[in-house]
Amino acid sequence: MTMEKEQDPVRIGSEAVSSGYAEARTASELNAVFAGNTAGNLAAIEAALGNVALISRDSWIRITGKTPEAYRRAKSLLDHLFQIYGDCGTVRQADIDAAIKTAVSGGEDTLKAFHNARIKVSRRKQEIAPRTANQLAYVNAMN
Repeated sequence: MTMEKEQDPVRIGSEAVSSGYAEARTASELNAVFAGNTAGNLAAIEAALGNVALISRDSWIRITGKTPEAYRRAKSLLDHLFQIYGDCGTVRQADIDAAIKTAVSGGEDTLKAFHNARIKVSRRKQEIAPRTANQLAYVNAMN
């Protein structure tokens, strides 16, 4: 999976629009990254972030932001979800909801902090991940 295809801003009317692509290896992998509900979760991301459009086709997602900041926030959120999938092999709906909430309130650095704070319990059990800022502070205090 890659997130490297980024295009220069394009002018539509008087506004500059930033756009790029997020790609998975297969359509089923893309579906797994969004917990089996690609369309619904992309719509939730669009609604939460605002000023961004996400269009999914086959194994890619086109990211279009009305501002460079909106584009960066959406790209960072998608990068985060792809990273969870790459590291854990699964993405749960709770992971997506927490990532959206964190992206809206905290931004790119906070998303990275939440991902890095995961605790591996055993090979057979899922990792423990903080879902709120207070939980993140608690996990960081334990380390």
